[in-house]
Amino acid sequence: DWMHAACPAPPPSPPPPPPASQCGVGVQSAGKLAGNYARFYVHGAQLTGVSNGRGLNIVLVSGTTFEVVEHAWFDTFTSSDEADAMVSYLEALSCPSCYVLVGAKDEASSSLTSAAYSALASVLGATVTADTLCYRCSYALVSRLGGELLAEEVGADTSEVASADWMHA
Repeated sequence: DWMHAACPAPPPSPPPPPPASQCGVGVQSAGKLAGNYARFYVHGAQLTGVSNGRGLNIVLVSGTTFEVVEHAWFDTFTSSDEADAMVSYLEALSCPSCYVLVGAKDEASSSLTSAAYSALASVLGATVTADTLCYRCSYALVSRLGGELLAEEVGADTSEVASADWMHA
């Protein structure tokens, strides 16, 4: 390459951006037609041995050790009794430092009651409603108890995967 003496050299390339943090928690949800799964992650690694049934799956992760504290599954597709059981479960939770991860698998909306939507909102800060969670749509949420919503996504239609991630440096 020939360069005229009066022309300055080009500026150096900027440094590459730092890698994205893998420290944190996340959820991926796929309704029946989008892949049919609920996946939970800690520090980028998928959790194994946690609930993964049709309806809403809930995983509590310690905010200090990042280990699974407990997990539960509620078949809110077939039973409003399951939705009521989920309300009781959410209202009884007492792990203030825990992250609460929620993921829908297959179909979660059919038997969700207004009390269930209210509990998701009051306990976890969820904004999902009966109008936004469609039949067989995906739903993912990361929260802390007491209504501190960290991330939430509702699939816009039955073909969309929903992801909710909370990462820290």
